[in-house]
Amino acid sequence: MNFCIIRLGKDSVSDIQKIDDAKDEFSAFKVSVICKQVPFEVNNGTYCLIWLGSDNNKGIPTNWEQGIRAFGKVLKKTGGPVYNDTWEVDVEIGFVLTKSIKKLEILSVNSKSYALSANIPVVGLNTSSNQTIQLIKPNELRQDISALFYCINAVDNNFYRYLDKYYPELGNYTIFNPPLDEDNVDFLYEEIESELIDTETETSIISKSFDPSLVNIDNRLVNIDLIVKRLRQQPPEIDLYPEFQRSDDLWDRTKQSRLIESILIRFPLPAFYFDGSDKNNWLVVDGLQRLSSIRNFMLTKTLKLTNLEFLAQLEGFGFDDLDRSLQRQIEETQIIAYVINPGTPDDVKFNIFKRINTGGLVLTAQEIRHALYQGKPSKFIAELSDLEQFKIATNYSIRSQRMLDRDFINRFLAFYLLGEQNYMPDLDTFMSRAMAQIYILPDTVLNKCKDSFINSMQLNSIIFESNAFRRIDRNSTRKKPLNKALFDVFSVLFARLDTPSYEKLKDCRKQFVHGFINLLEVDSLFQSSISSSTSDRNRVTYRFEKISELIESILGN
Repeated sequence: MNFCIIRLGKDSVSDIQKIDDAKDEFSAFKVSVICKQVPFEVNNGTYCLIWLGSDNNKGIPTNWEQGIRAFGKVLKKTGGPVYNDTWEVDVEIGFVLTKSIKKLEILSVNSKSYALSANIPVVGLNTSSNQTIQLIKPNELRQDISALFYCINAVDNNFYRYLDKYYPELGNYTIFNPPLDEDNVDFLYEEIESELIDTETETSIISKSFDPSLVNIDNRLVNIDLIVKRLRQQPPEIDLYPEFQRSDDLWDRTKQSRLIESILIRFPLPAFYFDGSDKNNWLVVDGLQRLSSIRNFMLTKTLKLTNLEFLAQLEGFGFDDLDRSLQRQIEETQIIAYVINPGTPDDVKFNIFKRINTGGLVLTAQEIRHALYQGKPSKFIAELSDLEQFKIATNYSIRSQRMLDRDFINRFLAFYLLGEQNYMPDLDTFMSRAMAQIYILPDTVLNKCKDSFINSMQLNSIIFESNAFRRIDRNSTRKKPLNKALFDVFSVLFARLDTPSYEKLKDCRKQFVHGFINLLEVDSLFQSSISSSTSDRNRVTYRFEKISELIESILGN
């Protein structure tokens, strides 16, 4: 897919005004851009960032804010045919941002993230061309679309939401792991987020030894035909649609085709890894995209070979178009399959998942937990993450993609069900224990837990409003990022309140917020407990104790 940026100027004032007057939610409308030197790669279906430019070249202020303001898609391109001829490009505006986003606003998000997109036309500081329509080239240096989208979303956190709503096919471009900005080392960012999330710099503290004898993995040579037979069964005996949110079709057709080409020219494939705890339903640990490509070519027959490097004569062929000898060659190709055997403890499997899964889209810890604890635990966590009270309390800033929202819920359940006094590092193991515990808890306990969580989210919203689970600076109006350590403490402690205590805290919310701000300002140990090495047992204990003391001081008055 292609991307471009369109800079509207003095010849497009009416369209600029139309975009500038649009509200957040609206029916799509069309603008027409007439200009010369339109890149040949810009065609029907090209995605467009719309930049509102100037209507003069004298530096006179415009009636609108200049910058990125809208996103759309090319409907039609006519004119030419020579590059320097006049072209007319019709663009459907899919959505308009709350305000125009300037270069320096994008830069201020995270300088290293911005550097990855610094050569993107118009937006980048390293560009100077004055063409109206300019092609973005993601494969070239410092033209990373995902990095730019990340920065835009950090300024206007509606951007990812609108992309999900109007252009869901671009979901892969909202997956971005920003590099750490050395000028802002206090914050580490989540892999996927709707706004910046203040996460912990965790020190890995393992409290127990690891027994190698518990690692029980078979090394097998398996024909591709056997894999296809497992996929063909109803229900399939290899799960390509696990409960964790990882797409099975992230590779484009070129990459899928070249995998098939590699098989045909006998290039060795990387090993596949499966969790074989259920012999009738293997779970893919590593190799999902390769398996999906094989399925698309051999089973569903939706893949036609394209852009091959060595076998150009097979261009456009499907599996059924191949000579039987080539079909048989694919079917009889042997792959290396590592299968985790039944009986392997969950904590061992968790570590195997983490260490093995290093491919194109690495599973998050929460996705791994949902793979290991399917059924009652994963469904309960999904249920809580979908609560409107949770979304309101967190200001709709935690994205569901890559299960970041469920990670927050899992943390709450770990400390609420198991108790912070029973916490022993590491945090991943503690969170896994909580999911395992849910299997044996009666519905009455889980229903009470859900009600307590709802009450907690409502009280956090009432007391802190849009600053729930965030540091608060009395000298700044700028909203801080979400802080997981604060979420742990406030979600759990508020969930434990009885009705009289709940009502009193609600009535004394101004005093409570003042006490919290004071704690942030005067207690450096508390600041440390929510800033770095937050999974350290002493720091967990300290932050729970200090907020408990704050609650008691309000209730005791």
